[in-house]
Amino acid sequence: MGAFHRRAATACLAAAAAAAAAAAAAAAATAAAAAAAGAAAGAVGATAASGGDLPFGVSDCSLHPSVTQSQSFPLSLLSDPAACRWLGRLWPTTTAAATAATAASPHPPSPAAGVGGLRHSGGTVEPIGSFRYRPPPADAAAAALSPAARTNLARRAAVRAATSRAWRAYAATAAGWDEVRPLSGGGVNNLGGMAATAVDSLSTLMLMGLDEDVATARGIVDRSLSMAKVGEVSVFETTIRILGGLLSAYHLSGDSLYRDRAVMLGTALAPAFDTLSGLPWPRCDLNETSTDGSRGSCRVHPTSGDSALLAEVGSMQLEMRALAHAAPSALTARLRAASEAAVGVVRRMAADGGYVGLVPSHMALSDGRFTTNLMTLGAPADSYFEYLVKTWVQGGRSEPAYLAMWHDVMRGVLRGGAAHTTRRGDTILRSVLTAIAGGGLHGPNGDKDVTFIARMDHFSCYFPGAIVAALDTAPTPADRDEWMGLARSLTASCHAMYTRSPSGLAGEHVRLSGPNEMWRMSGGYQLRPEALEAFFHMYRATGDDIYREWTWEVFQAMERHCETRSGAWATLKVARSSRPVQDDVMHSFLIAETFKYAYLVFEEPDVLPERAWVFNTEAHPLLVTPALGDGGGLLRPVEEVEAAAGVETGGRVHDGEEI
Repeated sequence: MGAFHRRAATACLAAAAAAAAAAAAAAAATAAAAAAAGAAAGAVGATAASGGDLPFGVSDCSLHPSVTQSQSFPLSLLSDPAACRWLGRLWPTTTAAATAATAASPHPPSPAAGVGGLRHSGGTVEPIGSFRYRPPPADAAAAALSPAARTNLARRAAVRAATSRAWRAYAATAAGWDEVRPLSGGGVNNLGGMAATAVDSLSTLMLMGLDEDVATARGIVDRSLSMAKVGEVSVFETTIRILGGLLSAYHLSGDSLYRDRAVMLGTALAPAFDTLSGLPWPRCDLNETSTDGSRGSCRVHPTSGDSALLAEVGSMQLEMRALAHAAPSALTARLRAASEAAVGVVRRMAADGGYVGLVPSHMALSDGRFTTNLMTLGAPADSYFEYLVKTWVQGGRSEPAYLAMWHDVMRGVLRGGAAHTTRRGDTILRSVLTAIAGGGLHGPNGDKDVTFIARMDHFSCYFPGAIVAALDTAPTPADRDEWMGLARSLTASCHAMYTRSPSGLAGEHVRLSGPNEMWRMSGGYQLRPEALEAFFHMYRATGDDIYREWTWEVFQAMERHCETRSGAWATLKVARSSRPVQDDVMHSFLIAETFKYAYLVFEEPDVLPERAWVFNTEAHPLLVTPALGDGGGLLRPVEEVEAAAGVETGGRVHDGEEI
């Protein structure tokens, strides 16, 4: 089949599937959600009328046939009946009508979806907007509590008060800017001019019941989050911080302002998928007022050539899926499918270029090939691995393709040598260098084939939380014990990054030096959340109070060294110092993530319970939505893909002109 006809066929197929999915979702949605869907569909129609292109990724047989995406195709094809005649060339037994029906309900929905109870009628485990802040007990009731319980309440209150001080420092001098300068005052637009701290803080302020601060943040979002003001952005950071923050605020509050702004932003981000490989562009210009043709233009990182980072490729799924469910339309359905198709590209390439379940950290935007022989579980790959298990959780724990990929990762960590315990008893996640670029190794082939880099960054401390999220899926009881042992030991090493620093706060990296594997730390303290994230998930999984004690130690050190006179909190230029020097930076993720996890460690376990909520990589809680996983979801298991293709591929998908 020619390239044009393949694009036309898959375009028609995607359109039919997306339209059917949108119709099915809209029927169950609220009137407000239906109105938003109509607005988004109208935007698509306007683009089609102008002859524009709707950008989506490469045709990828890893997706369910009913939602396969194409290469970049003109929107006019969506209404061309001639394009649909080519469907038979791809799937002879499939018709457009059958495809639409399959997309609407590929299999009967799973009623409980493995999350401990029937879903809400809206497709989520709990109703959108049903979260309510639970105030601490009144003084008389608190006095009757045990000393340990009273201590816990006091610590929770301290984190809550610190959060409000930091927020009000931003609101006082940098409202509408991306971030506040904690030392000099004023704001800086370092994330494209999207009022990033305001959006990023919303879910934390709601969680803590800081109603006045929520009202202030909402007003800033209403006034300042506009595509007329934004410039060039990181697609990854915008997705996890801004899109994720808006959708989380909508899930928590039910306020349609946040949903509508999420639709606006998702629409603006659509050009990111206009690549031949299906991997998203790293950077895009979103400004709707541009007159020089730059709006919607996307590009690579200035220093990375044709490559995209693995974390960027694989950390859009939670947000795009939540958007498609919250505001169903043809556009949002295709955005969801495109984001999941990118994971399919990684899986297909990893069949030849991975190492025991691990995946190289850089991929070519042109064709999806790996452009490095470095494999790491930290930056710049971290949240790709995190989202494998979290996407599985988000869809009601019923999408086997994501879980199988996560099991492969655990095999690589434990059998491939990435997890390493020193003579001193410290466990770190090492990086792996394979013998050739792109890997090519499928199992441990001896030291001559790989080199291990004994270095771990603070980002890697997310990993224990990912482990415990899928702990009960370990293949055997012995595997479960091994997984939990790794989670415990990694969390202890993350704690040690703090206790072995004179400031009590961690640097960016630790490495093992010399034959005795001495611990060496470097870098400043960046207010990062990952260690506290590990403490939170480990406390929820075990109930062990040691994780509360560790959290309080870290919070006290932060308060001692990072808080400024304005109430804002500053990063530290060097962590390994008894008198660290502050820097003029307060990242938006301080409130979004660091304070949120610290607070939740001291909160009761039934607040944002794991059965109903999943945190994106910016710690924005999103509702578990079993409707997203109906029929096993969009990303199909490898075995199913091979059977559908009729080709013995050993895990690879044939992607030539003919199937």
